[in-house]
Amino acid sequence: MFAKLLAPALLAASVAIPAHAVEAVRAIEVEVDLSAISNPEAAKRYASLDDDLTNAITAAAVGLISDDEDAATLRVDVSEVLLQDQFEVSTGIDASSMAGSVSVLNSNNNTDYQAFDLTVTLAQAMPYIPEGVDVAVLTPSSDEVYQALVQAFAAEAVARLND
Repeated sequence: MFAKLLAPALLAASVAIPAHAVEAVRAIEVEVDLSAISNPEAAKRYASLDDDLTNAITAAAVGLISDDEDAATLRVDVSEVLLQDQFEVSTGIDASSMAGSVSVLNSNNNTDYQAFDLTVTLAQAMPYIPEGVDVAVLTPSSDEVYQALVQAFAAEAVARLND
């Protein structure tokens, strides 16, 4: 009787174990397919997104960065950037967002593997708009919106590494 209860209990416990938190990141690789960005204004504005997002993730993950060969590689593939058009801005629709997939790979330690899709909206990025900026007059292609979306995406990606 005990054996019949033990097997399902062990199976349930193994499924309930949370994902292993990433302890160290050796490399950050960001890939942006600008041809997949359908909005021409977004494609022009986000031309340096790969470098900017790499720098933002590095800054957000400062405590995780390591030269250790056993550390994980963080890969980000940005698949979509949407900017509000003037109609959406005037009606208050929050359509600006950045989306992609995040993978953590470690050929030396398979417990470091994680993969998740991530989307951040301008509403989530609002805390990253600098103080004193009048958000009522911000345009979707402004530097402030760009930086806020990049910072929000980087912060959320790093936060999810430790979930």
